[in-house]
Amino acid sequence: MAIIKVQSEGINLADTFNFTGTFSPNNKPAFHVWNSSATSIADNAWTKINTQSAVFDTDSWHDTTNNRITVPSGTASGYMLFSWSVRVNYDGIGDNTSAALRKNGSGISQQLKFYSGQEAEAMAYSNSIVYSYAAGDYFELYAFQDSASNVAKNTNPGVQDTYLTGMKLIGV
Repeated sequence: MAIIKVQSEGINLADTFNFTGTFSPNNKPAFHVWNSSATSIADNAWTKINTQSAVFDTDSWHDTTNNRITVPSGTASGYMLFSWSVRVNYDGIGDNTSAALRKNGSGISQQLKFYSGQEAEAMAYSNSIVYSYAAGDYFELYAFQDSASNVAKNTNPGVQDTYLTGMKLIGV
């Protein structure tokens, strides 16, 4: 494949070179963990979301025992792009729900949904954030609900419904 060389004054269409190597970005660690079995969210309480399964986990950061992403000791600090989603079953008018990504137990990215006055089957919360990490840090998903019926709600399990994904940012 011929690739055009970019020069400071612009692109010179006469200059080309052949690229025969393989491009392998080093944006590891990278992971996509998900809620494969519904997590019950008690009424009027923050509940940690179970992330039992992984689509991929390049550097074994997924801690299935504690349902979290844990940065191993000896890992250099850096920045990670996190994307997450939590889908909570929603069965009526009067439910207040929210979801959050937490680092070391403190919220860093949160989505809220208060009483809407409308009925729906489920409420989905999602967000993306760039955040720093260092050895020993851990990241977890949480959900909250306060229903008018005072009953527990469940997460909607599924690789595209309730998940946490992340990858290291290069050059930051």
